[in-house]
This record gives sequence, structure tokens and C-alpha cells, in this order.
Amino acid sequence: MRSHARVVVIGGGNMGAAVLYHLAHEGWTDCLLIEKAELTSGATWHAAGLVSRMIGDHALGYCHDYAVELYKRIEAETGQAVSWHDCGSLRVAASEGHRDWLMHTRDVVCGRGQECHWLEPAEVKRLNPLYDTSAIIGALYTPDDGHVDPSGTCQAMAKGARRLGAQVIRRNRVLDVRPRPSGEWEVVSEAGSVVAEHVVNAGGYHARQIGAFVGLALPIVPLQHHYVVTDAVPEFADMDHEIPVTRDDYFTGYVRREQAGALIGLYDTPTRWRGGPTVAPGSRRTNSSSRISTASRRGSSAASRGIPASRTEALSGSSTAPSLTRPMARPWLGRHRASATTGSPAAPRLASPGGRAWENISRSGWSTARPRSQCAASTPAVSEPGRTAPTPTPVRARTT
Repeated sequence: MRSHARVVVIGGGNMGAAVLYHLAHEGWTDCLLIEKAELTSGATWHAAGLVSRMIGDHALGYCHDYAVELYKRIEAETGQAVSWHDCGSLRVAASEGHRDWLMHTRDVVCGRGQECHWLEPAEVKRLNPLYDTSAIIGALYTPDDGHVDPSGTCQAMAKGARRLGAQVIRRNRVLDVRPRPSGEWEVVSEAGSVVAEHVVNAGGYHARQIGAFVGLALPIVPLQHHYVVTDAVPEFADMDHEIPVTRDDYFTGYVRREQAGALIGLYDTPTRWRGGPTVAPGSRRTNSSSRISTASRRGSSAASRGIPASRTEALSGSSTAPSLTRPMARPWLGRHRASATTGSPAAPRLASPGGRAWENISRSGWSTARPRSQCAASTPAVSEPGRTAPTPTPVRARTT
């Protein structure tokens, strides 16, 4: 393993791969990603891959819009399949209060120059004939988004970064991160140490332990997330389009097509992961078999309320795994406002403007790729005399 790097990214999921990919495209190719197991072997493998423009927040909305465009083009750029499904998204409302909130979301989406519509129940039924619309008053619809294979996107971004000169090291767990009097960082791993100007914490549900290496108490907790997959739904075969990803806040879940069956994700019982506030450092593709039967029963019941056709279909698979949760459901981005002290007057301050920074990027529910012009901390700070950071390339929202 090399002894020095400009940036070390810890974590080989979608977030870590996205950071490496975008740094490489900005010209920062002297970067190294370290993954304890295989790429995607943490939270990424369990993700449903939903990518939606239906975001009622301008900053995060631009991130989502950029992600949609990235996933459309990255397969052609890298040759790595990402299974982009441009099927659109629905979010249903069953009350006037919920409709008011969705109409606010629609205004924000349209304000970013994207297409978004309010649909009556009959129009929802046309797009998703299997959905029971008897209890709803309508739905918000974004036609230009959908879902993707998260493992494919992670591999594609890693491949794109490697083509530009960045490096990925797998099966190498990071054991410690130590500040140096020079203002650099020593990243200690099973394969040896590397000195870096900047360190990015993209450890997903291990980000809390990684933050603790430098004295940071990150307020992130892994919760159990369940999804189930049904056997083939015969009605899908007769349709001339793929059903939109359908989000239902009343059974607090989502339904989308998964090959010939349906995938149903559930959020209605927020339960802390069985290991407590952290996931074991050596874990990979963590799953909780003790919860699968319960999750399957709830998934089948919830899905049958929204898609009655699924009542007759057997469950072909189910999964329970940790999903990272943060306060206000927002991602933690940028330099952490804390200091690492080593007893030396020259110890780097993590929050010093323009100085060395520990960039904490934890996995979130939103898409991993971020527009360089709208999101903070997309380019690491640079403090050396005579050295300037590369100028980000503006990314504008696509208009329709």
C-alpha cells in the first residue's frame, strides 16, 4: 500500500465511491479509498436503489436531480451496468393535510425546473393499476426518476475513479486515524499506514466508530430496515409500462417492481439494530434472520393493502439489515465542528476555516452523488501556500 495520498476515503459503499469518483473528475486523482471487505458490502447491498426528484428541499433536491442525470449516463461512461429504470415515482395522500404538504413539495420540485404533477386517483390507477386507490385523494407524480441497482452504481463510480487514476483497496479494515503535528492524518489499517492531507469518513453504519478514532461523537444510529420480495405478479406481464415506485406514508413503506415480482420496503417499526448504537466492525452483508419471519408477515400484510394482487403471491425473499439514521433525517456533510487534540500545539483543528478538515460523510437515504456547485464540502479545503483548490464545474438543474 502507498505511504501518502492527498485524500483517503474510508468506506467502499455508494457514498465513498461517489466521493472518490467526483474528486477524480475534479482532477484530484491522488486519492485512495479503503474498504474493509468488498465494495457495496455494507448498507449499499441492502438498499432498494430508489432515486426520486420528489424532494421538498432545494439543496437536497439539486443533489437528487444530479443523481438522476448521473445514473442515466454513467453506464455509457464506464461500461458498468447500473440497471437504471426510468419508471417515475408516486407518493399518495389520504388526507387534505397530507395533500397540502405534497403540494408544497411539488412547488419546490417545479422551482428547480423539474417536472412534477398532482394526480387524481383515476390517474394514479392508470399508472399503477394494481394499487388500491379507494382510500386516497390523489398522489404526487415525478415522471423522470425511478430506481437503480445500488451495487451497480457503486461499482460504476469506483471504476470511473480508477480509470482517472484513483486507487481502491479492498479487504483492508481501518484501525485508527491519528492527527499529525504537520497537519496531516495518519490512517492506520490492517495493511499498514498511509499519510493523507484529508480524510473522508464514508463508513456508513460504521461511521460512528470511525468518528470516535478522532474523538467525534457522531449522532447516528443504525435502525433495522425490512423489505420483502414477492414471487411473480401475473398482472405485471400484461402491462405496457413499469409501475412507478409507489410510496405510501400510511403503511410507511414503498412498492416497486423487482423483475417479475414486487419489492416492498417497510419503515413502520423503527427498531434499533440488535447490536445497539453500533454495528460490529468486522461485519459484512449483515442480516438478521431472527427478524425475517416477522418482517415477511408485516410486509405481506402491508403490501396487500396497497396492491391487492400481491395477496395471492408467495414471498420469494426477505431481508432485515441496519439502515443509518440521523437527526432530522438529513445527511452529515462537510467539516465537523470539533477539534482533535494530541497535546501538541501544532495539532490540526478539524473546524479551522481553510485548514485541514476531517470530512464526515455518512450514508443517507438520498442518492449518493452530489452536484458540485450546490453541495458543501464537495472539494476538500486546501491550506498550503501557493496551492488552490480546483474550481468546481457548475451543474444546472435540467429543465423540462
